[in-house]
This record gives sequence, structure tokens and C-alpha cells, in this order.
Amino acid sequence: MENNSEERKDLVSFGDINADYTPIFRRGFSKQRCYEMNLGGTASNVAVAAARLGANTSFVGKVGDDFMGRFLRRELQSNGVDCSSLLTDSDLFTSHVFVSLFNGERSFSFAVDGSASLNVNMDELDLDKVLNTRMLYVAGVSFVDAPLGRTAHVLLSEAKKRNIPVAIDMNYRPTVHKSPQKLIDALNEEMSNISILKGSVEDFDVVFGTRDLEAVSRLVNPKGVRLLIMTEDARGASWAWDGEEHGINGFRTNLIDTTGAGDCFMGAFLYTLLHHCDLCDLKKDELNEMVRFANAAASLCVEGYGAVEAMPYPAEVEERNESQTIDERSE
Repeated sequence: MENNSEERKDLVSFGDINADYTPIFRRGFSKQRCYEMNLGGTASNVAVAAARLGANTSFVGKVGDDFMGRFLRRELQSNGVDCSSLLTDSDLFTSHVFVSLFNGERSFSFAVDGSASLNVNMDELDLDKVLNTRMLYVAGVSFVDAPLGRTAHVLLSEAKKRNIPVAIDMNYRPTVHKSPQKLIDALNEEMSNISILKGSVEDFDVVFGTRDLEAVSRLVNPKGVRLLIMTEDARGASWAWDGEEHGINGFRTNLIDTTGAGDCFMGAFLYTLLHHCDLCDLKKDELNEMVRFANAAASLCVEGYGAVEAMPYPAEVEERNESQTIDERSE
């Protein structure tokens, strides 16, 4: 059921929403690939991940007036995400992505250029409503040369003025960003507006040329970024708070599909942050527990097909969180 309340949200997630076409592996279909449609898109995935854990979330973006857009809206609503700021455009198609899987690892073929998702204009949104939130999340794929990117800039600037913390996942996508430099330039422009900057090891390679979070901290902390998080697939995740780097092991998992795992991690991390701590007063032990919780959530997400289908609920994460982690790092 959709949450339409005008009360202050825990989390507003802005950016991309896609119809993900995920391959179906069934006996007898070895020569003909079949796909099923699922909810996808970094920003929409994060909204669902946090909502399933109990956060009051809203998604801000745009779909086309087509069967895919209607499906995506229903999926968000059924997961308790407020869709009152999800726009519909009858002149544009809904962004969609074909997912390829090999040993559980995914790759994407995007159909997004000219889509509704990239054409969110600021004058279509109610700024006060969008920013009636404790935290703003913006997907890195929003930083494109399109109305979506210009709207993201306005939201980030306004959030800064209103003292609303902003979390960003760099989420570099070559076919969407067109070149690494475009994402690098956009992030550099927004760095003073960002409180939390997350990315995969590949994202840190692309944007900063290093996986050394203490070195990255020396670059971004003076500009305003307080917390860095780097996800490392099954190995776990590293984080740096005010320049000091730490690592948390991942969990053993039955890998099926990694689609959405990083988004599930982010949604779970923001949920724990918003419900158990204040960003201005974080402690190492608290961050360790939050990152461990997010690792547990992500390890469950990869055990089903599609980004959203296997995103866990609180009891599932708590149970996984009690299990043994993979001992592949030392503190």
C-alpha cells in the first residue's frame, strides 16, 4: 500500500527508474532467451530497500505513460514507497534495461536516451514537498547532460541550504554518462553539497584513480564530504569517517544475481543511520554495526533474481547479521 502522508519523510530518493528485463533460466529454453520485467533503477531500488526495512520513503522521478511505467508505479506502491512525486509523461517512453547474467554477475544494455527518466524538470516538482525529508539520496546516474542532471543540481543546492544531509552513490555507467570525465566533473561541482559518498571499487577507480579511502578523504573532506563508503562485492565494504579507513567483512551467500545488491546495501545503510544515529555524531563502533547490517542485507539481495524481488525485511537481515562473516580481511 502506498504511503501518501505529507509528514516529513525519512528518505527521499531522486533519480533513475527502469523496467529491468531479467533473463529467466528454465529447462527447455536453452536456445531462446526469455525475460521477465522487474522494477529497476538505482534510485528506485534504494527507496524500496529502505522502505522494506521500515523507513518512510518517497521516490522522485519520471516514467512514460505506457505499460512499463504503470508496472513500475504499482511495484513501488506495493512496497510502501510514496509515489506522489513520481511523474508520468505521455510523450516519452519508460526507461528500460536488459540484464545479462554470467555466474550471477550482471551486465546491462540500456535503453534510456530520450526516455522519461532523463527528463525530470525542476518546474514539474514541488520543491518544498520533495525536500520535506531527513535525508536526500541522489543516484550517480542522475549526473548526466539532461534535465535530470540539472534538476539534481538544484535539489542538492537547496538541500544544502536547508541543512538536509545528502547521500550519493557514484554508480558510473559508461553508456549513460558517456565518459568518466563527465561524472568526475559533475561530482566535483557537487562535492560541497554531499555528506555521504558511496561507490563500488570500480567507481573509486574511475572517479579518484585509487581505492585508498584515506587518500580520497584528504581530497573530499575539506569540501564537505564526511563519510566515504566503498562496497567490495562478497568481500564486504570499507568506510572512512573523517579520514580514517576501516573494513567490514561480507557474509557467505548463495549467489544468483548481483543486480541491485549495491542499492540494497545503500538503502539498508541509510535506514540504520536514520533510525539509530545522528550523522553529526557518528562513532566507529556504530558505523561498524551499520555497515555490517548493510552487508547482511546485500548478501540476501543476491540470492534471488532481479533487483527488488529478494530485497530483505528486518527479521531476515537480523538473522543473517547473526551469522559468520567471510574472514578475508583484518582490521
